[in-house]
Amino acid sequence: CVDEYGEDLAASFITRFISSTQERRRLIGTAVAACDWETIYKEAHSLKGSCAYVHAAQLAQLAYELQVVAKVEWQAGSNREPEPDVVDLVARIEELTSRTLEEMKAAVGCVGS
Repeated sequence: CVDEYGEDLAASFITRFISSTQERRRLIGTAVAACDWETIYKEAHSLKGSCAYVHAAQLAQLAYELQVVAKVEWQAGSNREPEPDVVDLVARIEELTSRTLEEMKAAVGCVGS
C-alpha cells in the first residue's frame, strides 16, 4: 500500500494501466487472428512500455519478444499465420497479463486502507 499522499496518484496510474492493458490484450488477440503483424508490433511495443513503467518486468519482457517477432514479419510484408511458438508466446502473455491485472486490481483495493 502507499501512504495517504500518493493514494490518488497510485490508484490513477494503476487504473489506467489496467484499462489500457485490457485493450492492448484484446487488440493483440484480434491482430494475431487476422495475421496483422503491424498491429501486433505496435500493440506489443505499447504493452512493453506500459509494463516497464509499472515495473511488470516479466510481462514487459514477453511483450518485447512478441514485438521483435512481429517487427520482422511486418517489415517483410508478411501476412502468414503466426508459428506455434508465437501462438504460445501470445498465450503466455495472456496468462501473465491476467495475473498481473489481478495483482494491480488488488493493489488499487489496498490504496487507502
